[in-house]
Amino acid sequence: MTQASERWDGYDEEATQAETPPVRDFRRTTPARLKPIPVLRRRGHWGLLAGTALFVMVTASLADYVPVTARVVAHLLMWAAVGVALLVVIQREQRHGWQPAARWPWGAAIIGGTAVTELLVLVASSPVVMLGSAVVLVVGLVVVLTFG
Repeated sequence: MTQASERWDGYDEEATQAETPPVRDFRRTTPARLKPIPVLRRRGHWGLLAGTALFVMVTASLADYVPVTARVVAHLLMWAAVGVALLVVIQREQRHGWQPAARWPWGAAIIGGTAVTELLVLVASSPVVMLGSAVVLVVGLVVVLTFG
C-alpha cells in the first residue's frame, strides 16, 4: 500500500469524502398533510354467525348442569347483546352515510340461535353437544388456518 488512507481494495476514503458535498439538515417547515383513512363497511355477518354459534355451543353444552332459569337468562343476555350490536351497526351506518344493510340476519341470529339451542337440549345430552362443539371448533380452526 502506498498511502495510509488507501485500503487494500483501492477505495480511497479521503477522496470520496472530498467529492461529496456536506449534507444539509432537512427540516420540514410545514407539517405533512394528514389524509383521513376512509372507514369501510364490514362485509358479511361473520361476527354475528360466530357469536351465535358459540352461544349455541356453550348454552346447549351446559344444559344438563344448570337450571332452566339460567338458560332463560342466557337467552335474554344473548338477545340483548345482539340488539346492542344491531344498534351499533345502525349508528355506524348513519354516522358514515352508508345505505342501510339488511336487518334480517340479526333476527335470524336471535330466533335461530334460541331454536337450535333448545332443539339440541331436547335431542342430545350435554356431553354429546360438547363433543360435537369441539369437533366443529377444530374443523373451523383447520379451515381458517388452511385458507386464512
